[in-house]
Amino acid sequence: MWRHGDRTPTKTFKNDPIQEANWTMGGSGFGQLTPLGMQQQMKLGKLIRKTYVDDHKFLSPQYSSKEIYVRATDTNRTIVSAMSNMVGMYGQKDFGHKPNVDYPNATAWPAQYVPIAVHTMHKPTDYVGFDLTSVSSVAQATCALIHIAQIVHILNLYLQSDSLEEISGYVDGYRKPQKT
Repeated sequence: MWRHGDRTPTKTFKNDPIQEANWTMGGSGFGQLTPLGMQQQMKLGKLIRKTYVDDHKFLSPQYSSKEIYVRATDTNRTIVSAMSNMVGMYGQKDFGHKPNVDYPNATAWPAQYVPIAVHTMHKPTDYVGFDLTSVSSVAQATCALIHIAQIVHILNLYLQSDSLEEISGYVDGYRKPQKT
């Protein structure tokens, strides 16, 4: 889990000489990922690759949809951040990708770019990426917090189950909590 990279401001004040129309980076407008933010996320993707592919051999060198599920909140800056991160992890030359297997062998296709799906959820039901400041009523906030608590409870049950034994040996530094 990570946050988005550098972005344009999300709002300004009334008499600011630089209004939304002046922000042209990253697709224009408030709250968009900038080219710097894209580069930051690509670098993060390379670091994640080094750690989990090269050093620990936790992930395969080539992208596999069976190993990675990429999810972002439903805003442009987080989706583009996730895409940029995946470019760093799997979209570089010399990663062993195969034309016509991992990407089209077409002249116009970016060199060895492997497209990776970024999934989102409708904001009102996105309890993982929930922003408490964006709710319009106490009832809506209460409902979201109940769902978040249910998710945490399910994750805790999973962490306490024996099924974690299958993957715990692959995660560096992780130790399953001892049952008392």
